[in-house]
Amino acid sequence: MSQFRRFTSVPLVLALGAAALTLAAPAHADSGPAADTVTKLPVKSYGQMVVDEANQHIFITESSNSGTTAEKLLVYNFRGELVKTMDDVVSATGMTLSADGRSLYLALSGGVYEYDTATLTKKIKNHFPWAGCDRQIALSGDKLWYTQQHSSGQACADGDFELWNVKGPADNETRERDFVYAINGPMRIATSPKLPGKMVLATDATRAKPNPALYLFDVSGEKIKIERQRFFALDSAAGLDLKDMAFTPDGTRLAVADAKGGHRLLNASDLSDVGTGYYPPLADGTVSTAVAFSGDGTYVARGAAASGGTDLVVQNADPATGTQQRAYTFDGKDHQGDQVAQHGLGWGDKGRALFAVTTNAEHSGYWLRVLHDPQPLRDARFAGELTSGTQKPVVGGQLKINGRLERDGATPAEPVKVTAVREDADGKHALAPATVGEDGTFTVEDTPSRVGSTTYTVSFAGDAAHRPAKDVTLTVEVAKAGTAVALSAPERSRIGHTLDFTGKLTSNGARIPDGQLVTVVRKTPLGTKMLGTAPVAADGTFHVVDTPWAAGSTTYTVTWNGDGSHEGSSSSATVKVGLRR
Repeated sequence: MSQFRRFTSVPLVLALGAAALTLAAPAHADSGPAADTVTKLPVKSYGQMVVDEANQHIFITESSNSGTTAEKLLVYNFRGELVKTMDDVVSATGMTLSADGRSLYLALSGGVYEYDTATLTKKIKNHFPWAGCDRQIALSGDKLWYTQQHSSGQACADGDFELWNVKGPADNETRERDFVYAINGPMRIATSPKLPGKMVLATDATRAKPNPALYLFDVSGEKIKIERQRFFALDSAAGLDLKDMAFTPDGTRLAVADAKGGHRLLNASDLSDVGTGYYPPLADGTVSTAVAFSGDGTYVARGAAASGGTDLVVQNADPATGTQQRAYTFDGKDHQGDQVAQHGLGWGDKGRALFAVTTNAEHSGYWLRVLHDPQPLRDARFAGELTSGTQKPVVGGQLKINGRLERDGATPAEPVKVTAVREDADGKHALAPATVGEDGTFTVEDTPSRVGSTTYTVSFAGDAAHRPAKDVTLTVEVAKAGTAVALSAPERSRIGHTLDFTGKLTSNGARIPDGQLVTVVRKTPLGTKMLGTAPVAADGTFHVVDTPWAAGSTTYTVTWNGDGSHEGSSSSATVKVGLRR
């Protein structure tokens, strides 16, 4: 078993790694998502998966449809750990749970087994005529229904199939059974506890019957009645290549995984399309393989086999709001299955976990993936406007951009970051990402390098549970950096004595370039004189050297004129010059 990480976008893309797994308990809505896991199934083939919510078990059948090969019924818990293996099954294909969840019915090539879901022990073993093809099974009302091949001499893809029901007490191993319907081509059947006495039967296209069909049966009486039937021209845009089907929990709608046209949603009452009839299409070349609704009917999971694209989408079950979705792409490089297997989806943990059986293009291996917190991505937004405080932005000065990010619902345990871009007259410049605190606040730090209008754009690309937020911007006017001249002249001196005092030129922003000169002016009672310039050292220091020849207050004024990134500055120092001794 290994652990993989999930990444998001719109649609989200999931990259899988094969790192060692530390098992995590199922996540609750207020604790953030647990780690997703993937487990290699010890099977050579795959039949079906059924999720037992009450006992938190996942049943998976190994089935080659050979009718002779000893295969397995596997039981996993919701953490993806193997609980039990039952090896006494042959070509176990169809499975279904009783309405009360206490019994699991398993269709094999030679009959139907019934298991106690609490003890995982076999209760009843009913033997029926051998069927080498896929045997489907379903419950409707108080009747158990199954399909079987009419004749073992026919090919599964083109032969005739029959629908039977089973009657009698639950402890009767020789239950009576009645033949009720026959048709050319493999059958698939689906029922819903909310539609007692109803059944949908689907047929594939065959050479004798080139157009597949869906039938709505009333099976409440002694004889079945066809209430609705819908045929699909396989060679038309509205054709049907059925891979899986599932009722919504309330029984009002039926979703089908159509390898030809994608995932479509039908009204259970008459098999008509709901709205446009289709969920948003996946990428070109993607083949729909599986479909499943969460227990409360809020979400639908749509599985597919894609060539380098999205393999699984979770979205709102209502197509009108189905654009809000989470997408997964399984990377075949991890050798853990890069497509969802047919019938390979099921929900559990009250909608907080999605189970997916994945396989590769050769169908040479199968894996069970446990995806925690698989709900469609929630909204995220920047609250209010960005601010930069009261400090005036200057070239080379530190600028802090403050903001707050809001994320709906539970947030992942790992911290997230926002990114920022500065745009000025020199173009765009990416800044260091800023970590978002537990309260949603963040601070983007920058050092502007250009005078003038500067715009900061902050972005949130989304996380494992949230969609990207709409970018937010802040425009500031970046001014020249301020400078200051500090002088250290003595308070007194005498005529004819050489004065040598220091000064320093500093900036509150960008560093002052090397090679600068300051001008020095001396003012005495006899007048004002320009003494020249003094070079500024790399550390900003300079020397003023002068020999005053007039007694009285002598003022030295040092000025730097500034440059394109700095304001100029000036400072004065007065020295009292006395007579010679």
